[in-house]
Amino acid sequence: DVFWRKGDGGLGQGGGGYEPDDREIKVTAEQWHRIILSFDLAAGTYTKYLNGVYHSKQANGGLDGRQSMGDSVWLFNDNDGENGELFVGSVAVYNREITAEEAALLGGVDAEGLPLFIPDPGVVKPDAPGISFKRGANGIVVVFEGKLQSSLNPAGPWKDIEASSPASFDASEAFLFFRSRTP
Repeated sequence: DVFWRKGDGGLGQGGGGYEPDDREIKVTAEQWHRIILSFDLAAGTYTKYLNGVYHSKQANGGLDGRQSMGDSVWLFNDNDGENGELFVGSVAVYNREITAEEAALLGGVDAEGLPLFIPDPGVVKPDAPGISFKRGANGIVVVFEGKLQSSLNPAGPWKDIEASSPASFDASEAFLFFRSRTP
């Protein structure tokens, strides 16, 4: 059993452990939340995260204890009527403990629900190449990274320009657009 106490936003189980380490980290009514319960069955503990932020850690019965998952599981109800109404956007069960870093990567609620896989923190999306403009003596100067392209229309078509940064251009065109791309 893991319960939410509506009166104070606590999250825990009977016998204590509802209070977060930081009193500002609490489940509030009428708002969506991402709640993660991450179990370390060998140590007999579970860690609670709310919207990617550490909530608290609590003891449980370990592999065969109170939070162990058997052949079937009850979600959002209880065997003795301690039930309440709620809306659920998605549920995920992972066959391992979720780390604090992974909980932070998952973060708060998302309209698209939970990802199929927890994002890999080692994968870094490259930054888009930079581009800037300044007025030059005879037109415009474009300072860029990567490959420079130009077009008479922002929707394209775009053409590669054989130039190195900074590049100077005559500003006599009514409209001329530039962008840089990764080579």
